[in-house]
Amino acid sequence: MAEMSNQPFVSSASPRATSVSRSSESSTAYLSDPMMKMKWFHPFLTRHSAECMLIDNAPEGSYLLRPSATGGKDQYTLSVKFSQSVQHMKVKRLPDNRYQFGRSFFDNVNALKKHFELERPIVGGESGITVVLSYPYSREVDEQHLYTEVHHHAVTRMVNNAVVEESDSDSYDLPDTDSSPELDSLHRRLQQITPVASREGYLTKLGKIKKNWKVRWFVLRNTTLSYYKTKQSPKPIRSINVLRGISADYDPSFGKDFGFRLVLPERTFFFFANNEEDCSQWVDLLKATIQNRDRPEVSDDSTRC
Repeated sequence: MAEMSNQPFVSSASPRATSVSRSSESSTAYLSDPMMKMKWFHPFLTRHSAECMLIDNAPEGSYLLRPSATGGKDQYTLSVKFSQSVQHMKVKRLPDNRYQFGRSFFDNVNALKKHFELERPIVGGESGITVVLSYPYSREVDEQHLYTEVHHHAVTRMVNNAVVEESDSDSYDLPDTDSSPELDSLHRRLQQITPVASREGYLTKLGKIKKNWKVRWFVLRNTTLSYYKTKQSPKPIRSINVLRGISADYDPSFGKDFGFRLVLPERTFFFFANNEEDCSQWVDLLKATIQNRDRPEVSDDSTRC
């Protein structure tokens, strides 16, 4: 295997900015966390932000550590960039101040840091997909001082039946009620931000015509589920707009222990996974994506099966 650098992955621009500074004024709880010894610990990063950062901006094998959104102050999440997805793994701080990752235990933060940065572990879940942790994603990123001068700025809509014009006031009055045409429109536009979701792995799929089961490589990126003949295939056989889905749920009707289905208006897709955890994660992600189906549709121009 070729030697790879495990220096923190950062951009090459300047000057340096850090993900800590954005929230340091409002919260200092994590700034004293021992995990801050690791430059790739992002104390205020969410799952959504981690996926956005890693999915398109980092090579395979990149990783970062962040607080867990659901596990309390002693739980962390390692977000890892695989080939075409980001997966999230638990890191725990135990009552005796040791740390646990997978089946391994570490006496302190330095031991944990050494494991990731120097030993470069291979990690993977029940799906069998593995990756070598090679590139810690630093919370300090060099940025450029490049700005776009505003040359065009005009009002595009009416508020309270009047154009909002420049005045000496620092603010303007919004309706006192929680519901108004202006606020309803704003809420709809806010809801059009689709949460990032990604997953990849082999699933067995039921064919449309011959009704035979075939193993395919599946990739879920945001709202698109694509499947390929193999992981190495350059182009997908088909891409499905999951926003058009009616439902996704477990389905034991074919006698498969880990079977599930994705229901679209024109067709129901049937799959089965290799184990319960893999099946559960696919179903949960598809369900979460379908909850956004009332948003503007993305065209699905593929008709192959």
